[in-house]
Amino acid sequence: MNFPLGLWTPRRASLHVRASYLEGHLQDEIRDANETFIAQALERAAAAKEKKVTQPVLQSRWDEVQPDTEVADFSKEALTRYRARTKIREAVGTDAFLERLQRQGLLRRQGSKLRPTGFGLVLFGKNPREVIHHAGLNLTIEYPDGTHEVKDFDGPAILIPDAIEKWLKPKLPNVIDRNRMVHAKVPALPFELIRESVNNALVHRDYDLTGATCHLVVSANTVLVRSPGAPLAPVTTEQLQEFKAPMYNRNPKLQFAFGGSKLVEGRGLGMRTLGEAASKHGLPVPRYEFDGLYLNLTIYRHAGAAVEALESDLLKSLNKDERSSWEFLSTRTEVTRQGYEEHMGFDSRKAQRHLKRFVELGLLRKVGASSATKYEVRKP
Repeated sequence: MNFPLGLWTPRRASLHVRASYLEGHLQDEIRDANETFIAQALERAAAAKEKKVTQPVLQSRWDEVQPDTEVADFSKEALTRYRARTKIREAVGTDAFLERLQRQGLLRRQGSKLRPTGFGLVLFGKNPREVIHHAGLNLTIEYPDGTHEVKDFDGPAILIPDAIEKWLKPKLPNVIDRNRMVHAKVPALPFELIRESVNNALVHRDYDLTGATCHLVVSANTVLVRSPGAPLAPVTTEQLQEFKAPMYNRNPKLQFAFGGSKLVEGRGLGMRTLGEAASKHGLPVPRYEFDGLYLNLTIYRHAGAAVEALESDLLKSLNKDERSSWEFLSTRTEVTRQGYEEHMGFDSRKAQRHLKRFVELGLLRKVGASSATKYEVRKP
């Protein structure tokens, strides 16, 4: 007869048995059945009495204090921006404010001093790359004439998204909207796509890959965001491509800080933003690909960019109708033959011929059979 110790009390037991009986073999049975629990309870009680503080479990090497660093290595501008966006009551630099950062795992006590952790330096360090050389983001603009312009963003990560927008936005030239009879100037790209992608790269990259840095490469047709590391299992590249990946954070402390600053959110809505914003503006669907080191996200800057991004030989093999068709297909993640017919105005035979050719070229993948057949759009 076993009684769980957490539920048993002498008073409750006395309703059923005599106290004198409890003083005998039943107490021994209860003690034996709950030996492990009792030992743990006594250990916790002793620790509480001595006011011992359990050390937090470290999830990453970057949760640890970084050698030869001080709170003074944090940027006051970054801390002030963080405080304002997260509506923290305590003033920057006060003991209460620093204790808040300690609770968030961005500072840790070492002896009598609070010192920055690796993730603390990534977020707020004046010069994170002095300690964490692969922090930050490198940006390259590839101009149509073959020239390049580069800019390194190596300050506090919490300030990088705004800094990129301020520097890059004026440099993004307008493109010609080829879908209109009149060549009207239109915004090159809704910047929200770039911002969301950069935020995700900084937050979710694998910081244990110390030889790789986040990159942003802007060309006439595309914006390429390169984030070191494969998707963190169980998330897959396929789920990312469908914009249905579950929220699973590799770096929860960065996610918390960026989320509190309204730079990213933790409900999966940011993923949908990429697909929905592209569709809203008639742009090709952004494409994910893992190349063995970097998770690459390609954002297309205008409606025809997915056509122009095709390999030269493949592009030359497409006739006028097929190029127009691929421009439409690139704005979808999947399509049915009927949907393709209706949008393009083709008869069923021509539509079927096109879809078969795109499958042969590796641009589409046929899934299902008969009336359930659909075609998944693949990366060009």
